[in-house]
Amino acid sequence: MVVPYAALGLLGLAVGVVGTGGHRFEPPWGLVCVLLLVISAAIFARAWKSWLGWLVFSEVWLAIVLLLYFFRGPGNSVVISGDRLGWTWIIGGIIAAAVPALIPGRLLGEEGHDWR
Repeated sequence: MVVPYAALGLLGLAVGVVGTGGHRFEPPWGLVCVLLLVISAAIFARAWKSWLGWLVFSEVWLAIVLLLYFFRGPGNSVVISGDRLGWTWIIGGIIAAAVPALIPGRLLGEEGHDWR
């Protein structure tokens, strides 16, 4: 019972790290690609394990992105800078992760649907 949620947590971790690394690649297309990655992973999480799965993915994704934003490396270096591109990654990613909340459950195969 815990394994699927742990897998979704790892997915949130991976998407957060890969997205943070890729959001500055070939602006603006790198940012567009990683935001699409967040949307697709969040939809997958909700379709697989409903609201709790979506919540686990989204919370882990947000935690890792904020950790990478606030973490200062050697020489006071940053991974996500506080410029327009960095804030677009953070705020745009939050919006992208929220997209599955707007999708009706019947389209994602949630229980209680009537396919007639």
